[in-house]
Amino acid sequence: MRRRLLIGVGALMAMGAAAVTYEVLPSTRARSWNERGIALAEAGHHEEAVRAFAVAADLNPGYSAVHYNMGRSYLALLHTDQAATCFRRALDEDPGNVEASRMLTLTSYALRRYR
Repeated sequence: MRRRLLIGVGALMAMGAAAVTYEVLPSTRARSWNERGIALAEAGHHEEAVRAFAVAADLNPGYSAVHYNMGRSYLALLHTDQAATCFRRALDEDPGNVEASRMLTLTSYALRRYR
């Protein structure tokens, strides 16, 4: 069976089928944008990171990590309202996200204290 598969692939390549295209799934693209946002945030470019995280969230709205990461960047920019919204959304998508819960608690405390 394996030998036939290899012969089949070789035959396809010989016929010019090596240039096969494939569709990148939105979840894969979302992970790429999330990783880009993380790199930007680590470099201190939080505004650009928020934009990258927003693209990832558009591609995969249920991606809890994206909302958490966006919240961290908003917090670094001192946009506590937006940060709290992101942490809430991360928890909506993944109720077991302990870090999002912790950050939401801290952010909510800051919002009450400094208003």
